Amino acid sequence: MTMLDDQTTSAEERIVAAALTLIEERGLAAVTISAVARSAGVTRQTVYNHFEGIDAIVLAMLNRQDKMGSSHVGVLLDTAPTPIEKIELYVRHAIATQEMMGSADALRSSLGPESRRQLDQHRSVAAEVLTAIIADGVGDGSFQQDLDPVVAATLASGVLSAASGLTGSRSPSEVATRTTVAVLRMLGARPV
Repeated sequence: MTMLDDQTTSAEERIVAAALTLIEERGLAAVTISAVARSAGVTRQTVYNHFEGIDAIVLAMLNRQDKMGSSHVGVLLDTAPTPIEKIELYVRHAIATQEMMGSADALRSSLGPESRRQLDQHRSVAAEVLTAIIADGVGDGSFQQDLDPVVAATLASGVLSAASGLTGSRSPSEVATRTTVAVLRMLGARPV
């Protein structure tokens, strides 16, 4: 890697990190290229040299989260011996991600068509993982036997989305614990 590549990577990382911080503090609708540039310590032109606009920065954040989260969560899910423990890990990861990125629905409404498509693709992969965990739990008797895994995963995703609204008044840890209990009860399981 050349020195230029190091500088390019560094600027991109600073821009993405700055945007994430601003989104957490103000929400996506209030974030501008100027604010991101100021927060990252770069010029507006530097931001535009790396990203076409806010949508591209948000997609870079999602991709970064996917790379970091997918490998981390994938390893954790592989090491969890039961579907109940996998649900607990999945819920905790989802709450932590929402805490960091905000509600996917609020984020989606602020994005352009291509960015919405990519966000929807990201959500589709997460839904497939959740559906597979629930199907395994139905198959091994951990969850209620008459559950339809697709319907149950859709409902569980709704619970997770709604839980993101609670993190302002409660700690993320408490929200994750209570949401895990709610999802497991909905699936007909008792928390470990």
